[in-house]
Amino acid sequence: MSATVGDLLSPTPSPSIAGPEFYDFDLAAVGLGFHHFEDPDLAARRLVQRLKPGTGVLLITDFLPYAPTGASTHAHHHEGHGDDPGTKGVEHTVAHHGFARERIEHMFQKAGCVDDGPNGLQV
Repeated sequence: MSATVGDLLSPTPSPSIAGPEFYDFDLAAVGLGFHHFEDPDLAARRLVQRLKPGTGVLLITDFLPYAPTGASTHAHHHEGHGDDPGTKGVEHTVAHHGFARERIEHMFQKAGCVDDGPNGLQV
């Protein structure tokens, strides 16, 4: 196993991740991270560009929309971003307070995924 550091979301992605070994992935997954991205649409596009055409899978797990900590209406979720004393001061890293299903579908479609009916959105 190895790791490579690179920035996929900069205006020009890092040269360290420009080689052919960083394309044609079967799967790209982001777990509970999209709400931290300033531009999740760009993140989805850049990830889809790295997938194997026709069979690649983009998997995003993130929060449904929720009210930020301290808001007058309180939805759910404080795990990791608010009431836990170990995470005080990280609230500024949360760029979005969750995503509705429609928002995720639109984001995937803009990234180049197509609606394949019961199979969901395909690359």
